[in-house]
Amino acid sequence: MPASPLAPGWLTYPADANELNPALWASTVTRTRSGAVSVDGVSVTELAEKFGTPVYVVSETDFRTRARNFRDAFNAAFRDLCGGVDVYYAGKSFLCSEVAHWISEEGLRLDTASGGELSVAVRAGLQGRQLALHGNNKSDAELNRALDLEVGRIVVDSLDELQRVGALAQAR
Repeated sequence: MPASPLAPGWLTYPADANELNPALWASTVTRTRSGAVSVDGVSVTELAEKFGTPVYVVSETDFRTRARNFRDAFNAAFRDLCGGVDVYYAGKSFLCSEVAHWISEEGLRLDTASGGELSVAVRAGLQGRQLALHGNNKSDAELNRALDLEVGRIVVDSLDELQRVGALAQAR
């Protein structure tokens, strides 16, 4: 079948419609002999029976492996230039307390995009230096919380916000 002009070049049509494309699926997602899909050796049928549907499943093994690979690749790429880098996981992609633990344990930092994500990170035990607050239209309350926690980075989106952060910090 010819490639679709709407699909990226690496996304090819599979010869078998039941094939699990490794570019799209976690490395621990497989099919059993009967054709059922499993994640980390657990059947999705079993997960659906236990938790109902829809259910969101994340492979801890795959997540941690990818986190380490990103961390190591970026550190290797920048080692000679600056001694290494801080690799941030974007909390807005998926964040819960357990994922925050994995991020911390694998030596990544966490980019939060709201006060809510910042709260999840704090509940999970991450320290301020492991965090960034990023997001548009941050409230003074969110900025003050970030300053209270001594977050490692506050990503500002405008000169106005930069002045607000400066004023809040100066008032301390």
